[in-house]
Amino acid sequence: MTKERYSRIIGSGVYIPDRILTNRDLAMRVDTSDEWIVTRTGIRERRVSDKDNPTQGAIALEKALKSAHLKPSNLDMIICATNTQEQLFPAVAAKIQAKIQEGEEEPQYMAAFDIQVGCSSGLYAECIANAYIKSGSINTVGVVATDTLTKITNYSDRSTCVLFGDMSAAEIITVSSSPGFIAFDLGTDGRISHLISCHIYSDKFHGKSYLQMDGKKVFNQAIRRMEETARNILKKANYSFSDINLFLAHQANQRINENLLERLDIPRDKYFSNLEKYGNTSSPSLLVCRHEAKQEGKLHSGDLVLSVVVGSGLSWGASLYKEI
Repeated sequence: MTKERYSRIIGSGVYIPDRILTNRDLAMRVDTSDEWIVTRTGIRERRVSDKDNPTQGAIALEKALKSAHLKPSNLDMIICATNTQEQLFPAVAAKIQAKIQEGEEEPQYMAAFDIQVGCSSGLYAECIANAYIKSGSINTVGVVATDTLTKITNYSDRSTCVLFGDMSAAEIITVSSSPGFIAFDLGTDGRISHLISCHIYSDKFHGKSYLQMDGKKVFNQAIRRMEETARNILKKANYSFSDINLFLAHQANQRINENLLERLDIPRDKYFSNLEKYGNTSSPSLLVCRHEAKQEGKLHSGDLVLSVVVGSGLSWGASLYKEI
């Protein structure tokens, strides 16, 4: 009888850019104020990177490998979740693979590829890593989530420029005899893909492509879809909300997440947030939350973690994870 395979996270790392862009900084560029931004979003500052995605993604992955006491040669695959790749191809993951093995006389040629599902990308990458490991085809995956949204942000549009920041995060996910990842729930409604978009080339901005979003409609969809996916995954895995020890929700807007906490009847002390200091970092959002929650002693062995996300597509998803 074949023993069932599971996957779990054994290491994580983040890259946080040094430059801080505050609400007061933005108020000098557009018609806004610190009070206006905080009241509507919960964000006070965000980070701006001077590095490209392969560079900052590699830094995060190297930190994750160090925390897992592994070397790049231990990886069977690298999955990079990103929406802001500097080139259409090659993959950011391929460049990260090269960067983490610089100077190696005999580099390993592990599979390396990108996925793009908007802000949902990080959770989707975890799901793919879990599926590969459970299939028995590989044992250890480096998941990297990296985005530099400030490079596609229109700083003359106050409805979007206050929201986004840059960040990278990485996790080492490996085979386990007991489940870390218990379940995933994923979904997409392509009929409303126009609500969040960024064209490769834009005549409107003389070739410059900027992120565009219908904020009001996205706000309502985000609450609806994250509530649905949270309920779906708990039903699928035979758990209840009272079983949850830590709740992680995509860090896009605090009013969205407060609404979600109320609808799901989750106590606020079970919710971890870093939105006010980073803003919406897109694909790394949930991975950074999990990393910082553990660093701050808010994630313990045996804890059940419910994570929910929503992103362009319109995509959404949830994961249920037991900390080992």
